Amino acid sequence: MIPSPSAPVLVARGVSHAFGTGALRRAVLRDVDLRVDPGEIVLVTGPSGAGKTTFLTLAGALRSLQAGSLRLWETELAGLAPSVQVALRRRIGFIFQDHNLFGALTARQNVRLAFAAGPAPADADTRIDTLLDALGLADHRDKRPRHLSTGQRQRVAIARALVHRPRLILADEPTAALDADTGAEVLALLRRTAAEAGAAVLMVTHDDRLFPAADRIVHLRDGRLVSDRSVRDTLAAARALLGVPDYAGIGPVALAALVGALQPRTFPAGAAIAAPELPAGTRWIVVAGSAEVRTAGGVVTQGPGAVFVSAPGSTARAHSELRLLALDPEAARRALAATPPVADQLASFLFRDAP
Repeated sequence: MIPSPSAPVLVARGVSHAFGTGALRRAVLRDVDLRVDPGEIVLVTGPSGAGKTTFLTLAGALRSLQAGSLRLWETELAGLAPSVQVALRRRIGFIFQDHNLFGALTARQNVRLAFAAGPAPADADTRIDTLLDALGLADHRDKRPRHLSTGQRQRVAIARALVHRPRLILADEPTAALDADTGAEVLALLRRTAAEAGAAVLMVTHDDRLFPAADRIVHLRDGRLVSDRSVRDTLAAARALLGVPDYAGIGPVALAALVGALQPRTFPAGAAIAAPELPAGTRWIVVAGSAEVRTAGGVVTQGPGAVFVSAPGSTARAHSELRLLALDPEAARRALAATPPVADQLASFLFRDAP
């Protein structure tokens, strides 16, 4: 069955996974829910051991699902026949931390292996050379891996992952061995692939240079997905908070702490905007849609980027489906209180790249 172009590429529901048995059993993923749509670039972050790479291998049908549901292009992976798993993998481009290049083959030959499972397209050689050129390897096409640097070998692996025009790209630290300029080129290539071909990109990374170009950033901690944020919405919220007099002039670390305390809420058209668990004084940032806010001073329509405050005697109602970010005043106070002193922030910034 050919999936609808608008259908999600990946949907995970309650995915859990563990290694070992008995007393040695260790859970590495716990009830992970995630959706990735065509054309999206989603970055997966988190500390070592959080389960990031394990989730990638499950998403790529490289490891058997133990618990939960994981669907690729509307096909459930749990209990899937091996032959169907192989067919799904042919639609995926894998970029691993280890390059996994064949030492006896040239760069061009290693990339051509992407077509080994079936007949190569008529333009295979053109595709290969175009990708190698785009990745700065025009003069290294006929070199074997031992004659390439670590970064060059990684770029060959990236070309191999992209040359068959996959619909899903699973990447594990693809820019870790690359300098800043090459990392930016790789990201631009992935972004172009996502935009032009509607491919989805799910990438594990610690490289904060990639964050602004992503659509979403999800964070795993102790096997749990603890946040899933739209980059565009988060940056818009940060700009909105800087326009609030109480927060004017705060530094980036404090601003990041406030953004981290925001809670997403969605209200259908016509619904009253209320959250009984949040106190008066909660600030609401409009992400999408518009709201009618009534106060003693009159009625105001608030659209994307606007900030309004819930207060006694005021009411708000959604004009259309409304996405908001809520900032509880107590959560804001705790976030700011936990912000390191300016001197410590400055020292961390100045010396973070020191040897």
